[in-house]
Amino acid sequence: MAVATYYATSTTSTWTVPAGVGEIIIYAWGGGGGGGGDDNGNLSGGDGGGGGFASTTVTVSAGTTIAVKVGGGGVGGVGTGSTDAGGGGGGYSSASTTATNYIVAGGGGGGGAGSDTNDESGGDGGA
Repeated sequence: MAVATYYATSTTSTWTVPAGVGEIIIYAWGGGGGGGGDDNGNLSGGDGGGGGFASTTVTVSAGTTIAVKVGGGGVGGVGTGSTDAGGGGGGYSSASTTATNYIVAGGGGGGGAGSDTNDESGGDGGA
């Protein structure tokens, strides 16, 4: 059986299973969440959560086209004094055909913003 390796390097791409390949192993990592904004350096924003990880082994046929999506990291929150923002969630990563979703790895949650009003630092985003 032939061996083929494909690394997705852009947010969306496709990969066609080459001749001789009947099984593939897919690894997927979701994008990490963005950190929360701080309150003018007084109260820190929370850390963004790590993206999820998933792996699977799939039986495939030569010539099958697989759509690959790579989730990006979440945008960090901005602290501007009295108005602070939490970080954005990370994007999911997936591999699928038009008929089958092979794998999905979720993105991490965004970190909470620091709050001068509540005198608290932001909470961390979840994985």
